[in-house]
Amino acid sequence: MSDATREQDIQFGKVIAVGVISLAVFAVGSIWSVSILHGKQQEMNPSGRVALPAELGQEEIGIVDQVPFDLNRWVHKYKQEQDQRLDSYGWVDRKAGTIHVPIDRAMDLLVQEQKK
Repeated sequence: MSDATREQDIQFGKVIAVGVISLAVFAVGSIWSVSILHGKQQEMNPSGRVALPAELGQEEIGIVDQVPFDLNRWVHKYKQEQDQRLDSYGWVDRKAGTIHVPIDRAMDLLVQEQKK
């Protein structure tokens, strides 16, 4: 028999048997792992499912803000306040004579000061 004919003599029965045995082992392993999972769940909580807490779904629980960022309105308000402060003049402390200036103006003053 030549090499070409030996390569074509694939024993499909053995190939199929290996595939079926592999699927059976996988199925048994899956069933076994699910039974272990259910056993551990029963062991940890013998009374059944845990009731969901009443706080679930509230916007704030204790001091923790639970609102997703895309729904959170205070972030936009905070950003607007910060942007307004960066773009305006105002007092920080009148008694001490401390003011804030727009960020662009502050950078220009700093560059001028560095040039001197």
